[in-house]
Amino acid sequence: MLPDAFFASDRFLETFLTILGQMDAWPAVIAAETRHYLPFLMTTTIMMEAVKAGVGRETAHHAIKEHALATVGDLRHGLVNHNDLIDRLAGDARLGLSRAVLEAIVAGGDRAVGAAHAQIAAFASDVRKLEAASPAAAEYAPGAIL
Repeated sequence: MLPDAFFASDRFLETFLTILGQMDAWPAVIAAETRHYLPFLMTTTIMMEAVKAGVGRETAHHAIKEHALATVGDLRHGLVNHNDLIDRLAGDARLGLSRAVLEAIVAGGDRAVGAAHAQIAAFASDVRKLEAASPAAAEYAPGAIL
């Protein structure tokens, strides 16, 4: 069983390296997805800002949930072709937030990624160090997946 375990581990690593070698990140696609989903991701911040403006938490939660679910439904059924959640929230007097405030919240959300950028930079730096220390390993190409 021990040799088979090594063969299985080797195959797993070969498959993993093949997948990593074929994986691409498309910044334009990532940016489009972020623009599309960011209003949904910022609903907690929107609710907090509405509460700060004097709206009851339950009222704000209900209004945001109502509009978010309606937006998702309309997107899924093709009734709208873009995420119009901010338009809907701006038109709801229950929230008491202007379009400018809502747009500022969403715009700030694109920058509110915590330590992600620093973590990515640190990881990339570590990989570059490993590549420099072991150039032959950096050139390794996995075999074909059966």
